[in-house]
Amino acid sequence: MRIQKLFKAVKDSICGLAALSAVALSPYAARAQDIIEVEIPKADGADVSGPTSAGRNIIFPINRPGTTGHRIGVFTPEGRPFAVFVPTTHEEQLEGADVKNVAKGPGGAWGTRYDANDVIKLNLGSGRFKKFALPPNSGPFDLVQGSGGMFVTLKIANQIAKLNSRGQVKATYDIPTPNSGVSLIVRGGGAFRTSVFFLESNVNKVGAFNTVTETFNEYPLPAAWGKPKDIAVDPKTGNLLLVTENGYFGSMTPTGSFTAFPEPGGTRLTGVAVDPKGKVACTSHQGGTIYCATTNGEPLVSMQVPTDAPDLIGVAFFRGGKPQRGLSLERDQGQAAIFPVPKP
Repeated sequence: MRIQKLFKAVKDSICGLAALSAVALSPYAARAQDIIEVEIPKADGADVSGPTSAGRNIIFPINRPGTTGHRIGVFTPEGRPFAVFVPTTHEEQLEGADVKNVAKGPGGAWGTRYDANDVIKLNLGSGRFKKFALPPNSGPFDLVQGSGGMFVTLKIANQIAKLNSRGQVKATYDIPTPNSGVSLIVRGGGAFRTSVFFLESNVNKVGAFNTVTETFNEYPLPAAWGKPKDIAVDPKTGNLLLVTENGYFGSMTPTGSFTAFPEPGGTRLTGVAVDPKGKVACTSHQGGTIYCATTNGEPLVSMQVPTDAPDLIGVAFFRGGKPQRGLSLERDQGQAAIFPVPKP
């Protein structure tokens, strides 16, 4: 009898360890859950990228092969309880260079055109564009509305540019590290709303620029993390959420302290976004998976996009709505995946 009890105890312990190992290896609870895939008008054969929240809407570039037919797309949630989504694209085309990235700004949606060395502004009501010239050979990559203006990353010039609401360049600031590969930029949150934070992809750093004191700080990523791929900000705490090419998902305080979270499972993470209520979504190139977590890194769920292994690019949240939803773009399918946001 004692031997049988001992055998049972050992068996229970082994099963318990196996269960713990399974949890450790798969921290995200898989959930096949009403992901809606919606075709993007005018996107046949086009490249879509960089979705970003703009009020209730989500905006993104649509770039067709060649030099004509480029647009800024808009997804607008319609109806209650925001269960039906109507994608729209503005018909006025942008001729010439691709639209690299877009952001909400004064008077509508703003975008960068890397090869044209300019910034555009789209009136979401009329669909009309305005173009604002930047310095020659500056390489505008991304932009964000910050304290006192629009702030643009100039990749070739290795600078941050400040624009006023009329698109005029008011100042340019040299990034301390040469050839930093400055790319994506976000506005700080919490007590750091007067700063902007940006990725330095060539040197594996996160840069910070205080728009009041006009000073820089730079924070090297942990060596194992590799090159940063995307950045988002928690609007309450100001902490930054990052995904990297080595599959890391983690946070950085505004003063440069890094924390790695449980790995979502993909070694090619492509996007991260934070909603105002403290939920995070990140996307993986591998297998078309969307992961949701808390801003503290607590795993929530993983959701598989119905289309077989789409190339998910970027992620953003619709503001408000019940149930709350987010969106990721399927670059090679010409459609968007709209997913429910779980409660923490």
